[in-house]
Amino acid sequence: MKSYRSLNLAALLFAAFSAQSETTVPQDVQRFIDEAEICQHLAGEWDPSLPEQQQQEIKAGVDEHCAKAEKQLPALRGKYSEEQDILAMISGYSL
Repeated sequence: MKSYRSLNLAALLFAAFSAQSETTVPQDVQRFIDEAEICQHLAGEWDPSLPEQQQQEIKAGVDEHCAKAEKQLPALRGKYSEEQDILAMISGYSL
């Protein structure tokens, strides 16, 4: 019984520490990250040996998601120009 209490206490302490150390990501930044991640994923899927239909689907996805991310990036850089942690998050994406 005592080991369960110690284990529970350790889990609670870990959860409390983890919650304090996380940076809250604003919704607009998270939307950018989501679009940029999809953009990069789809771009990595491109292969000229794929069937034409699949190539078209990938191209459409890249066009959609990369365009959204590219449009969002300048506004986010301006909005968060004084917040180095957020700038570091968004600057890690090459679009």
